[in-house]
Amino acid sequence: MNIIKKIKAFYQRHKTTMNSVSPEDAIVIAQSHQGRLTAGQLARNSSLNYLQASLKLHCLSQKGYFRTALTDAGEVYLLKQGKEAGSLSHFSKKHLHLTDAEVLSAAIEHSGSLTPTRLCVATGSSIDVAQKKLEELHLKGVFELEVTNSGVILYVLNETDWREDSSTKKVG
Repeated sequence: MNIIKKIKAFYQRHKTTMNSVSPEDAIVIAQSHQGRLTAGQLARNSSLNYLQASLKLHCLSQKGYFRTALTDAGEVYLLKQGKEAGSLSHFSKKHLHLTDAEVLSAAIEHSGSLTPTRLCVATGSSIDVAQKKLEELHLKGVFELEVTNSGVILYVLNETDWREDSSTKKVG
């Protein structure tokens, strides 16, 4: 492999990793730290290494999500609030978080299977939040993965009794 291909491959991996943390993800992490975020905290709470976290926070600061402050401990990024944040004001709680019940309800409405896109549209969440929630519920055993002939990954409810069935007997 020549050096150009190696550089391109490295850049692609870096770009993929940087895109794995959305502005919404960084906001949620900052909110869990009282609106303050350092590169170290972002790295510990995401897939980014320290350098990538530092670059991500710098970019988000340039886009108006954070403002920087220098402390004795180093550079801290402070989440902007209110009108000062501008682009933050359009995020609702649904963009940042989905409940299990919302996801299960959407799955039942879609015959027991979801894709991140379907969940995003059904709940009004971001695609990143939808994807993460589906992965989380898959790891808990709520969904099984199926791949269609066209290569689409479906998250299918693991329970077979999610439909109302007249043959079920009342317990108690």
